[in-house]
Amino acid sequence: MKTKNILSLIGLVAIFGAIGLLYFIQTSYMKQVKDRGSRTIGVIESVGSNIICRYTIDGADYEYKKSQPFSGLQDGEVYEIAYFPDEKERVVILYESPILPDSIHFNETHSIKVKELWINNGRFQFLYIVDGKTYDRYQKYKNGQKVNGGNSYLVKYNPSNPKIAYLIFEAE
Repeated sequence: MKTKNILSLIGLVAIFGAIGLLYFIQTSYMKQVKDRGSRTIGVIESVGSNIICRYTIDGADYEYKKSQPFSGLQDGEVYEIAYFPDEKERVVILYESPILPDSIHFNETHSIKVKELWINNGRFQFLYIVDGKTYDRYQKYKNGQKVNGGNSYLVKYNPSNPKIAYLIFEAE
């Protein structure tokens, strides 16, 4: 009986160790791409349990599929993406670097509530009102950014889809 318990414990440790190792490898790769990779722009074109990001590199079109990293992403959002030139199909979407296209005039309002998430993974939540309706949005921090829950911040939103909005820090 003791041998069976020890083997079960060793099996659990091995499973959690493998998961931890895979997580470490993935986050290490993502950091390398962010720090040293090339940049382009990607458009979120499909949202659900998975997202599709379409982008162009050197005149060729690519499509990157991944599970949705957090709720609230909208079809048509634009983000900076990073990639290694020899791995153009494998990109890192920089959710902390949304792009507000010049072709869309973003309207302005102010946040009514801002809070860091308990398990934030570099994200915060903010609420804002457009035409009497309250919207709830999540956004990733850029390096060095922090929100103060007592402050009101400028929010820029897409008038044709007010669910697409970004809290703007003063330096932006």
